[in-house]
Amino acid sequence: MKEVSAGNQPLTAFHLKAAALITMIIDHTAAVFSFPPFVNSLMRGIGRMAFPIYAFLIAEGCRYTRSREKYLLRLGVFALISEIPFDAAFFPGTVRLGWNFFQLTNVFYTMFFAAACIHIWETLRRQSGKVLLAAAGAFAAFLVILPLLRNAPRLWMLAAFAYLACLLAACLLLDRRSKADAAPDRKAGGLAAIPLLPVLILADTVQCDYNGFGVLLIFLLYLAKNRRVQAAVLAAGMFFLYGLGSGLNLVNWIISGFSELPTLHGVLAFAFAMLAAGLVCFYNGRRGRPVKWAFYAAYPVHLAVLAALRAYLSL
Repeated sequence: MKEVSAGNQPLTAFHLKAAALITMIIDHTAAVFSFPPFVNSLMRGIGRMAFPIYAFLIAEGCRYTRSREKYLLRLGVFALISEIPFDAAFFPGTVRLGWNFFQLTNVFYTMFFAAACIHIWETLRRQSGKVLLAAAGAFAAFLVILPLLRNAPRLWMLAAFAYLACLLAACLLLDRRSKADAAPDRKAGGLAAIPLLPVLILADTVQCDYNGFGVLLIFLLYLAKNRRVQAAVLAAGMFFLYGLGSGLNLVNWIISGFSELPTLHGVLAFAFAMLAAGLVCFYNGRRGRPVKWAFYAAYPVHLAVLAALRAYLSL
């Protein structure tokens, strides 16, 4: 990640990654093992800090990485590597092979889809009108195929993965043919975003963590280059997810005449998620300690440890 100065803020990328990793491990530990209700709610609430921070860091990584292709490759490889320990930790006794391997997938899939959307969008918005029309045509063709496969979910998933692979391959060819510093066309930004819609649907289909919402959130964080705007985007996302959604569920609370009070779990989830959104304001844009691979490896390793402990304790 490129070094970018942002005043005298105290947090580097290393600090944010460490906070996300620790809170994620706390959350996953509570998800795998049984704790008293209050302790479980507290641990799961703390865990709601992890994804907002990771989402912000992925957006920053896509912004400053030297090679988005290599960045994508790393995320894709770790998505595949992490799936087996992910299944072993959260779905013990279940062997998910074949098409089932791509159901209820880990958070690296969310990151991969988001980085893919960003890479495709950045590539397409620098192209000519003819290329954008071709991309729109590919999207239109996919829309034609979609209803035909509604009763064949596996074929639909295969078609969606093939569509994404073709877009990425096309971007690779376009990058090689065009200048790396070509100025983006602002008017083309909207057209370049249209072919990304099937990727959001694919994220929902494979049920990766936070689904298409998580992918969209990272993409919006990438678009919001100002730190305060990024914090606002994160706060809005967390309010939608935990304020209006399964956390506080404010809509039902108001409809019930404030008779159905939010649960402790919901209050803690909302509070810690909003805290994570606030943390990005203290990010100074610097990388900090260069331990990138350790953070990548920590995800499948900690899941494998939790799965082994669960098996040892026969839970």
